[in-house]
Amino acid sequence: MAALQFWFEFASTYSYPAAWRIGSLTTASGVAVEWRPFLLGPIFHAQGWDDSPFNIYPAKGRYMWRDLDRLCALHGIAWRKPSRFPRNGLLAARVACSIAEEPCCGEFTRRVYHANFAEDREISDPAVIGSILEAVGEPAGQILERAQSAQNKERLRRHTEEAARAGIFGAPSFVTGGELFWGNERLEQAIKAAQTQAAPSTNGNIHGASDGTDPRELALVAPELFVPDVDAAVHFYQTLGFDLVRCERAAGRATFAIVALGAAIVMLADQQHYGPMGGRDLDGPRGTGIDVRFVVADVDAMYSRCVAAGASVALDIGDRYYGLRDFIVRDVNGYRLRFASPLAGESA
Repeated sequence: MAALQFWFEFASTYSYPAAWRIGSLTTASGVAVEWRPFLLGPIFHAQGWDDSPFNIYPAKGRYMWRDLDRLCALHGIAWRKPSRFPRNGLLAARVACSIAEEPCCGEFTRRVYHANFAEDREISDPAVIGSILEAVGEPAGQILERAQSAQNKERLRRHTEEAARAGIFGAPSFVTGGELFWGNERLEQAIKAAQTQAAPSTNGNIHGASDGTDPRELALVAPELFVPDVDAAVHFYQTLGFDLVRCERAAGRATFAIVALGAAIVMLADQQHYGPMGGRDLDGPRGTGIDVRFVVADVDAMYSRCVAAGASVALDIGDRYYGLRDFIVRDVNGYRLRFASPLAGESA
């Protein structure tokens, strides 16, 4: 099925109509929505702003409020200008992040926006967020506790970093197939792009797949690394320049992911979720007796990225007698990764 990432911030005015429209539009188009809450504050700060641009530039703000009047009337969406803008959406974002892979996330998100932009309620208040969770049939106390955990706070921080890496500068934003679409008025265009991305290939490439599978997932040989925290492992590999090809989630945490560097992939599996099923012994040292090797164009640049990411160097970079310039590091879980480039006149 085609997939569309919906990046939203609860303080964002134009994310409100987008959140209300995206469900029916994607369902009718056969596109799955990936709910991606993030925080605009750090992204605005990187642009030199310490407030919403709608407050920084009064004329722009006046236009936005009038535009929201017209837009919500056009789509039949309840609307009332909030008495405070922007409201602090941190708690709501943490909750949405903790339930992002659960069926209730969409309805929760819409109700939070409605509370802010139709009922003028304080969405930073745990009582307000708790009442919304209960209204969608979820255990408020349990989810609020999970949302405030250190692990979930880190997950939201990584979401925001991922948004920045994707080139996102405002909300709402939509991403499909690496293409970024910004603004509520780009929603339909983004959905069409998602449908195109998922269309079966007709060029005869035997490595393609009609269900939208990334061809790299069909690699003949690929290591599967069992880890205690798939999200943390994905973050580490993305820091090194790997692409996230696939991610499966359950109960608010990643259980399986595929990351890729060029045509090479690594599978990351949650040891608690999958380990016992295969009777795998995960108590010993990881990576003992095996290196996972990646041939890269610029091994020195990769070495610098690994060091900056805090990877433990097991073999320092150098030219080897076997025709490669390479090095070995241990990833965040202790697995040994060898990165190499051919020396002049050699091939990998």
